[in-house]
Amino acid sequence: MKRLILFSILTLIFMGSASGAPDVNYQKRTHAEALYELGVKYARGQGVTQNYQEAVKLLRKAAEQGVADAQAFLGSMYFVGHGVTQDYVEAYMWLSIGAANGDKLAKVVRKIVEKRMTDTEISRAYKLAEEWVLKH
Repeated sequence: MKRLILFSILTLIFMGSASGAPDVNYQKRTHAEALYELGVKYARGQGVTQNYQEAVKLLRKAAEQGVADAQAFLGSMYFVGHGVTQDYVEAYMWLSIGAANGDKLAKVVRKIVEKRMTDTEISRAYKLAEEWVLKH
């Protein structure tokens, strides 16, 4: 059952909604939101050849500019190891930042990641998240 829930969550992240409708009003989106959207397209292979490395590059740029969805998506990429080496600490850090910025899915995925981490890793991820927030 836990694997089914995890699979369902990750499918939503990497495959998107059934409607495929954009989440952002194109006339009001920021550059950072556009980077996020393009990164998602590369991760999902929507309209472009699927390329996880390019997705991570674009998602990181959007995440660093404060896009909560990008922070959560980037954390998920680290969690599963798409386009990056799988890293639970980095995943937890980005998911924590995304959750703090209001991304609800980040909170759900962070709980799943947390179950795979040691207390030391969780502490290190929190410290990295705090440092990132202070820096940005």
